Amino acid sequence: MTKRILHTSSGDRDIVWLDGQFVVAYPTLDRDELNRCVTDEKVPRHITQAWGTFKVKEKPIWAVKRSAGLALAVTRNAVIVAESKQVVALDIATGQLIWSRGLPATPVPWGMAVDRNGSVILTLTNGQVLGIGE
Repeated sequence: MTKRILHTSSGDRDIVWLDGQFVVAYPTLDRDELNRCVTDEKVPRHITQAWGTFKVKEKPIWAVKRSAGLALAVTRNAVIVAESKQVVALDIATGQLIWSRGLPATPVPWGMAVDRNGSVILTLTNGQVLGIGE
């Protein structure tokens, strides 16, 4: 059973973030198949949405396990993951680490944005706002 899932797309990649730990890149996924695998039809949709087992026919292009993530952003060339002690950028084509940076405090959950120039903006639990990039 998957507790949390985030799905997003960039170019010819679909990025799936499972339980804040696994970042997985796929070729474009069939949307109907994707919807079937994450919605438990036994629970009325107007009350809540439940997560089932994440299972698709497509094989992943790459998969990376990270420590518990607090925020994720996808750009045209990178997947950025904010973890409790660092923020990392993974190459969207290969999953390889592009860069990492230690953090002075834990990020606020979902407290990350990436501007159009690729700079990462993080809100931290100590009240700081941290900018990474140009």
